[in-house]
Amino acid sequence: MLDVSIALTNVGPTALKATDAETFLRRRPLTDGAIAEAARLAMAICDPVEDLRGNVEYKKAMAGEMTQRALRTAASRAKR
Repeated sequence: MLDVSIALTNVGPTALKATDAETFLRRRPLTDGAIAEAARLAMAICDPVEDLRGNVEYKKAMAGEMTQRALRTAASRAKR
């Protein structure tokens, strides 16, 4: 079974724990599709505020992108 922990910062009033995404990943292999779904689940809990660094949609999209990048990096390191 895969052990995974996903925390998000700067996309809500406090740091967020993406527990739905973690639970989803623990039940299956770490495929591209699973990574994309985990990113979608992580984005769903985001509640960023618009500011000079970006609007809400941009910040949610970046949270998903960073989640995917982190999961891919972790997967590649685990295979070594």
